[in-house]
Amino acid sequence: MVEHYEFRLLGPIEADIDSSPANLGHTRQKAVLAALLVDPGARVGDSEMCHRIWNDATPRTAPQTLQSYVSRLRTAIAPSGARIERICGGYRWSGDPHAVDLHRFRTLAARARRDPAGRYASAEAALELWRGEPFGGIDAHWFWAQRSSLHREYHELWLDKNDGLLARRLHHRLIPELVAATEDHPFDERLSRQYMTALYLSGRQNEAFGEYRRLRDVLRDELGTGPQESTVRLHRSLLRGELPPARGRRRRRGVRSLPETRRAGRSGRAMAHCTRVVLKRQRRRAAW
Repeated sequence: MVEHYEFRLLGPIEADIDSSPANLGHTRQKAVLAALLVDPGARVGDSEMCHRIWNDATPRTAPQTLQSYVSRLRTAIAPSGARIERICGGYRWSGDPHAVDLHRFRTLAARARRDPAGRYASAEAALELWRGEPFGGIDAHWFWAQRSSLHREYHELWLDKNDGLLARRLHHRLIPELVAATEDHPFDERLSRQYMTALYLSGRQNEAFGEYRRLRDVLRDELGTGPQESTVRLHRSLLRGELPPARGRRRRRGVRSLPETRRAGRSGRAMAHCTRVVLKRQRRRAAW
């Protein structure tokens, strides 16, 4: 009997069954599996599956091709006990959702938001699941939309983890990554507040005030607005020489949106930043 199986989507698409890699086939066949793993237990109709795999250029032979891919995938994953079922003109993956790294990531992220005391540990465990670009190697519109959503989730959870480090006064760990992140997310006020706080706690007060001026100016020049009240309060607190208090449960605030034309131009760099962070963490673990 199989003791353990795992499906991985947060990087190259892979599967391990009892610590042995499963042969999932070529990239498009892996895409079929990934399209089902994103929605475990849910029926994905034939037309929706074709859209996810082929965009709007579905070949006439798509139904037969899908059947062939599914047949091979069933053979590959059969030892795990998970199944790909044919149901009502579609397909459904049946298995343990927590055997899929994407769903473990989201479970840990939700736990981090619910439990202030364990926020840092849960956030760190979730972020460690990333091994690179999600759905690595698949170039289809539906998967790019999923990647974009996952990168936003990753960024928000990374900010949650940063709050935990700042509350513990471990600001020295953050500054190198915050420097790169503020370049990729120049309008993100929560990120900017973290950067100001880390600089201030490191004795770099002038740089902290400079970050506030940068944020204020870019918001004024690009969006025609000013910093949020929470950002202004932090700036005043730092001017008065008051260290930010340790954080309790934080009410989530939305990140200020970019205009559509600018958001499109920034999205690739934002994804690249998240991937750089993931790969940097991998190299650091390997060095340990």
